[in-house]
Amino acid sequence: MKKGLKILLVLMLFLYFPKVKAITITTDPSMTYGSGYQLVTNTGDFRVYIEGVGEYDNSQFAAYKIIDVYYNKSTDSLKYKFTANFQSFLNSSSTYNSVTIDSFFNMFLGSSVYFSDKYNNITSDNVIAGGYYESHEFGRIMSAYATYIRTNLLNRSGVELGSSGKLTSAPLSPYRHTSLAVGTYLILPTSADFVYSVMVDSIQLKKKNNEWVIDTGNVVSKKSEASIHNTLTQGSESSSDISVKCGDFIQGKVAVSLPLYPADSSNRRVEIVLGKYSKFSSITADTYKISGMDIVKENSTWVIKKNSQKVGTLAYTSGKVRIFLDDIRGLGNNLEITYPVEPLDASTAILGNEGNSREVSLIMRDPYVGSSENGDATINYNFKIFTYALQITGTTGARFTVTKNGNSIGTVSIGSNGLGELKGIQAGTYTIEQTTAPPGYTKLPESKTLKVGNGGTEVSGKDGYYNITMTNTVLAVLPYTGSTGTIIFTIAGVLLTLISIIILIIYKKKKQKNEIEIIKFRK
Repeated sequence: MKKGLKILLVLMLFLYFPKVKAITITTDPSMTYGSGYQLVTNTGDFRVYIEGVGEYDNSQFAAYKIIDVYYNKSTDSLKYKFTANFQSFLNSSSTYNSVTIDSFFNMFLGSSVYFSDKYNNITSDNVIAGGYYESHEFGRIMSAYATYIRTNLLNRSGVELGSSGKLTSAPLSPYRHTSLAVGTYLILPTSADFVYSVMVDSIQLKKKNNEWVIDTGNVVSKKSEASIHNTLTQGSESSSDISVKCGDFIQGKVAVSLPLYPADSSNRRVEIVLGKYSKFSSITADTYKISGMDIVKENSTWVIKKNSQKVGTLAYTSGKVRIFLDDIRGLGNNLEITYPVEPLDASTAILGNEGNSREVSLIMRDPYVGSSENGDATINYNFKIFTYALQITGTTGARFTVTKNGNSIGTVSIGSNGLGELKGIQAGTYTIEQTTAPPGYTKLPESKTLKVGNGGTEVSGKDGYYNITMTNTVLAVLPYTGSTGTIIFTIAGVLLTLISIIILIIYKKKKQKNEIEIIKFRK
């Protein structure tokens, strides 16, 4: 068992520190440094470990070489020299034009630095330089070079790590790696979707047991993943996607997790877009609120302040409400913004489960691009506002009241087509009661309930409509004027009258005859 463990450890060391059969150098005689030193062309693996995700992934990064390695075969030794691009940057800077390779190696790297052994600080393995908030000599020069790269479009001379990255196996876990020439590299994300601290690492030649080995470049990234989320509230409804009653007030709440820009980055501005459906026309210091800040109007401009200091502005541009924060340092990691949302209009709203789409956005700047928007990255949060319609099939002229939880929602009148509707209502259960029956009809004595939205039955072919049938019955069956029934009743009435008259005449004659006979008898 111990023997097998030793073999495994030896195998792991071999995989992490592959032997170099021979140090290869360029055949270009111009690529020299001093006497007898020529540029090393050996390659090794370079990988970026995504902190918080737990995996290696090079797909979001590019590498910019800052130090070349030179080898002297006769003395079996190495020397280091700045690359042409990095030297051009130094020469163009009044701050750094006197930096030498020796002074560069001895710069303070800051507390966010990891290395397994001190070989030469910056050329150590597992180097990360620079944090989010601390500012130090090495972090400043690397941030300045990143700005130089971005503003001078030197990204094309960098190596897109994701372009040649491949999935391979390692003793501990699968990782994505890229084969790069021996040297030291500044690692930058290819977009501003995620913000990282300043990252520098090396693929380094090292002597181990009198043999040259390649120490793999292995950046453990410090990643700041920003986010934005929106919640809507109307009455008791509160969720990202909600159903609403058209015309009623909707409260919006945006939760923003801000990126943590490197301390020496040249741009730390963000923009939050609330969308064209927020009610900018009704803005006051109370309708729009940002946690821990004040919104005040100064010279017709809405200014955002923290501790009485201006930190941004709020404006309505390009049909959208936008919050501009000039420098997010000191604002905290999270913001909460409340704002009024434009109510839906029942005449124009989309009914049913398709919903009315809305969006809020967080726009982050590339930390090293200054005022240019070429490096912008946008995180969108999409949500929907739903509304529905209630339909009553009934008797023309009938009127109904609609209530929900005891609150009046509206009235419905039945038209000549036997239908009545109430558009722009929330999902839920509604009580429908008749208030007026058409003339000649009996009023419905009992109310009915109708489920709208989830759990209800939608009208076929009418998105968002939910139907209930409530028809009235007539008071009695009455004959119509001029019909056969009228003639029969008239004849029957005449006959009854004639019979009554005949009976009366017979009765009177008989009575008269009896009276004459009585008189004769008495005489």
